[in-house]
Amino acid sequence: MSLYANILVARLHEVGGRRKIRYRDLAGYIYGKKMYRLTWALQYVNLFMINTGYIILAGQALKAIYVLFRDDGALKLPYCIAIAGFVCALFAFGIPHLSALRVWLVSQRSLVLYILS
Repeated sequence: MSLYANILVARLHEVGGRRKIRYRDLAGYIYGKKMYRLTWALQYVNLFMINTGYIILAGQALKAIYVLFRDDGALKLPYCIAIAGFVCALFAFGIPHLSALRVWLVSQRSLVLYILS
C-alpha cells in the first residue's frame, strides 16, 4: 500500500505547473482546503504520538538496564521516562538542520582534535 501511495505521489509530483512535495499538498490539490487542513492535523498528531511512544519505550529500556545493574528500586519508571524525554529534547535542539550541518561538524571535529591532541 505504501509503495502504491508513493507511486501516486510521484506521478502527481508536478501538476499544473506547481510541485506537490508533501502528502498534504496533494490532498489539498485533489480534495480541497478542508482535506489539506485535516491531513496537516493528522500528520502532526501522528508525529506527536510516535515521538511520545519512542520516549516511553526509551524510558522502559533505561529502567531495564538500571535493574540489570542495580535492583534497589531507587529509580522509578516515571523518572526514567523523564530522563529519556530530556535526552530526546537535547538531541532535538542540539542536532542542527541539514543547512547548518557543516558548521556543526566543523566545530565538533575541532573539539575532538583538540581533546585528542
